[in-house]
Amino acid sequence: MLHNKVDQRHVKVHRMEHKSFMYDVHNMLTHSSRQEDLFEMIEKLVRFITSWLTYHILSTDRIMAAQIASIQDGTSPEKAMNFGIRLNTMRQFHINVKFCI
Repeated sequence: MLHNKVDQRHVKVHRMEHKSFMYDVHNMLTHSSRQEDLFEMIEKLVRFITSWLTYHILSTDRIMAAQIASIQDGTSPEKAMNFGIRLNTMRQFHINVKFCI
């Protein structure tokens, strides 16, 4: 991200998502009930990690990749960030329309 001069607004959000992920995993591991069996805990953890990675890759990382491509084509990091925001908005609209049909 830094090497490609991605807009600092995106870098801040991206890092926050990773820190939040680590915090959530840590909480799941430290606050699991003693009565919860190991298999249940592992199953919850795998579902959470799978879900988080899917969302993160298809959303945050995808936006970052679009920004990096724009920056490498000569767009300013700020304009590339704005393009990434529009890309995400269009993706959200597509998802909402798909589920409404």
